[in-house]
Amino acid sequence: MNAEKEREIRNWLRKGHSDLGSAGRIMSFCCHRSGNETQMTATEVLLNAGYHSTDELLQGWALMVALSKLDQYRGECEFFAAKYQQSFDEFARRVHDQTGLEEFEEEDDLEDWTFALHALNWWQDKAEELRSAAYA
Repeated sequence: MNAEKEREIRNWLRKGHSDLGSAGRIMSFCCHRSGNETQMTATEVLLNAGYHSTDELLQGWALMVALSKLDQYRGECEFFAAKYQQSFDEFARRVHDQTGLEEFEEEDDLEDWTFALHALNWWQDKAEELRSAAYA
């Protein structure tokens, strides 16, 4: 997959699409046909869409999912940073340093923020792996 294809995927995601779009329709369409006809139709559709193989389609699709998840978890991290006007480390330190107080909302938010941060890092790694494989 080239940089232009990745740019198209990012633009598509910015427009608010959350489903798997044309790639999902291509896969769904191909599953309703049989034998050589399916293979020929799938190849024709993929070539027309700018893909050179089903592997390239799946790689593009996986990158699109990874970029979508990156946006989701980045948004969650930004939400908590804005809500508490602190970085994650500052907030975690403050919540852990509280003695004798039970702030259930803050403790829940810390758990959610921790999960979002770990998920963000995981999806960043996966997106980078997909990019590296695409340009190799």
